[in-house]
Amino acid sequence: MNGTAAYDTVARLWQDHMDTPFPAAQRGAVLPARAGGEGQGIDMVLLDTYTAGCVITWLREGGSLDELNRRILRDCTVDLDHVLPLLETPEDHAYYRRLREVAGLIAQERPKP
Repeated sequence: MNGTAAYDTVARLWQDHMDTPFPAAQRGAVLPARAGGEGQGIDMVLLDTYTAGCVITWLREGGSLDELNRRILRDCTVDLDHVLPLLETPEDHAYYRRLREVAGLIAQERPKP
């Protein structure tokens, strides 16, 4: 996907995401950490927050992330891949699947010089 198409797609998906309430069942939820992962588990609110911060930065910067935010986004993407099969309700799954889709689109984009 070229840069403009990716930006437009991310912006549209992000607006859809922002229009969707955070899943009530995930408030305070901590899902099991992935094998080899750090910490006691994956805090679902923080996963949403960290991913959102990267997406908002990428949009604000016209489709660019610095190296630190790229690493954070990569970690979030791995965590999202891990938790998606663990989610029990269709609402939870749809919310985090869209978040994963947005993160994946951004991660596929080449860093701007």
